[in-house]
Amino acid sequence: MRKLLFFITLLVLLQPLAALAAPQKTVRVGVRPFSPPFCFYKDSGSKPQIRGVAVDLLKVIEKIAPYEFQFIPSADISHRRELLEQGNIDVMAFGMIPSGPGRRGLYIPVHLEIQRRLFVNASCKTIVCNDDLLNKKVAVIMGDDFGPFVANVQPQDIFVMRTPEEALKLLNNGDVDAFLSPSEITAMYIIQKEKLENIIRVGVVLQTTPLALELRPDSVELHAHLTAAVAKLDRDGVIAKIRDKWYGVALQPSTLQRYSQAILLIAGVFLAVLFTFLLWNYHLKSRIRRVTRDLGASELKYRNLIESSPDMIFVVDIKGQIKHANKKANSILPPSDSMDRCAANLVDLIVSEQQEGFLEFLKSVLNPQNSSTREFRFVDAPGHTREMDVAATRILSEHTDGPLICCFARDVTERNRIERELVQADRLATIGQMAAGVAHEINNPIGIVQANIELILARGWFTEEAREFLESIRRNIVRAGRITQDLLSVAKPKNPEMSEVDLHELVLLTTSMLAVQLKGIEIEHQPPPNHIRIWGDSHLLQHVMVNVLLNAQAALQDRPKGRIRITYCTPSGESATCLRIEDNGKGIPREYLNEVFEPFFNYGKKEGFGLGLFISRRIIERHNGIIFAESESGKGTQILIELPLRALRHSPTEADHAEPTKAIV
Repeated sequence: MRKLLFFITLLVLLQPLAALAAPQKTVRVGVRPFSPPFCFYKDSGSKPQIRGVAVDLLKVIEKIAPYEFQFIPSADISHRRELLEQGNIDVMAFGMIPSGPGRRGLYIPVHLEIQRRLFVNASCKTIVCNDDLLNKKVAVIMGDDFGPFVANVQPQDIFVMRTPEEALKLLNNGDVDAFLSPSEITAMYIIQKEKLENIIRVGVVLQTTPLALELRPDSVELHAHLTAAVAKLDRDGVIAKIRDKWYGVALQPSTLQRYSQAILLIAGVFLAVLFTFLLWNYHLKSRIRRVTRDLGASELKYRNLIESSPDMIFVVDIKGQIKHANKKANSILPPSDSMDRCAANLVDLIVSEQQEGFLEFLKSVLNPQNSSTREFRFVDAPGHTREMDVAATRILSEHTDGPLICCFARDVTERNRIERELVQADRLATIGQMAAGVAHEINNPIGIVQANIELILARGWFTEEAREFLESIRRNIVRAGRITQDLLSVAKPKNPEMSEVDLHELVLLTTSMLAVQLKGIEIEHQPPPNHIRIWGDSHLLQHVMVNVLLNAQAALQDRPKGRIRITYCTPSGESATCLRIEDNGKGIPREYLNEVFEPFFNYGKKEGFGLGLFISRRIIERHNGIIFAESESGKGTQILIELPLRALRHSPTEADHAEPTKAIV
């Protein structure tokens, strides 16, 4: 810049000498005063002044060439070229050097260029290049060779403007979608000057065109002088300084910029080392994550294996303190408010009489080579007793204060029950075989007695007072024969002979038949309001009632005022009826209520085999009914029998309104 100022000052000082040496010739120059920074008007007082790159360049040329330049403004490049051809101007600044055979005139390159660029309204997001201008409104400059760049745009969508400023204002207002600017620097200059905020530059440079001074073909002498002057200015760097003045010049490089390459090299080495370190660190972390993941997967696998085991698994110390329990084992532990469910002691879950034996069992497996198996009775959280088969072995570990023992417990309550039932079934099979032989031997004398009684009854060999006794003997002989057949059904059940049975009449017949056995006991029989008819085997059902009544009679032996109460219950809309036989005997302890229907259970009776209620349950179940007991020790017993109804038909009788009958048999 100092050199430029010195050079310009020198030219000013030498100007009078040059004027004396040779007279200056006026050269008319056509310029476009609407293309900043190349040529534009600037208000300075009362008269606008033309400024720009072209003006500065030609003013400097005036100092070294015998010419004085007169600037003639014209906005249209075609009009300026027409003025040049007609001789109305001598030079056109600046023109674009054409290519091809159609080139006319003389051109002097000024080592400047313009770049064609696309500008769009900020609201338009679909235009990034000139191929996107289809169906878009495009502004262009009059006289510009814009044809090849808007070939796919309809003519009605092309808006030809006189100046770039008009085109840019039209674009900023959104009246057009894009502006094809022949000079990017001119457009940017106007955008900044006018503060047009709705315009953005898109895409890449579409065309780069060098600028030149254009002369007529016959201006050979002027062309030679101007070419020499431009060459000298270019060699002296004046053109570059003029370009820097208007285009802008980069600041002097800072220390950082001067040593940027060394800094970049050091930074690159540092980044390489850092990258290597990070890569190595990432590799180590990846290995740690992989090992941790594998360990976690292994732990999860074995934990799931332990937790999903159908057996109970306890890890305990030598005193039985639980260190770990799987999900199945937690099901029998007592509830705890604490988070640690394993704070219990396994010894406390064992019945009291086996606790000492369990501690001895744990001590027996302290040797790493030993393992042991034994059966214990556990009491679970609800208070039920379970029979457990426990296998124990020592766990070898270096991270515990004392030896640990792993106990595998399996609930064998059901298995033991089935084994006991198999034993009972075997006993029943033996009894069945014995019953078959006994029944065969007993049926012969019973048959003889029955034949003789029927003969006496048939021939009338009796007094009228003896008829009732003979009929009772005959009925009981028939019953005795059927009882022997029932013994056979224990080993080989037969199908019931089903028919319609009046339950009330069946109960009356049974109590009448057992009048002798029930002598001295008050029988309170409440008749049902309706006839209760069921579908069943009357003989088998009578056998059930006999067993129940005889059990009640046995429970009332020590009672001075024994009473048996028989009632019926048929809820409205239900398809079943309930027969309740209640006594005020000594009762059955609650823990035995489920066992009284098992074979060979004989609570409170000195005689019998304990098969009566067992056979009764089988008979009721074969009739699709249920039988169960309700009792407490010292408060009597209720036997309830539920049977499905055959039909429910109301037939009013005198018994419908009768009071409950009470009789002492």
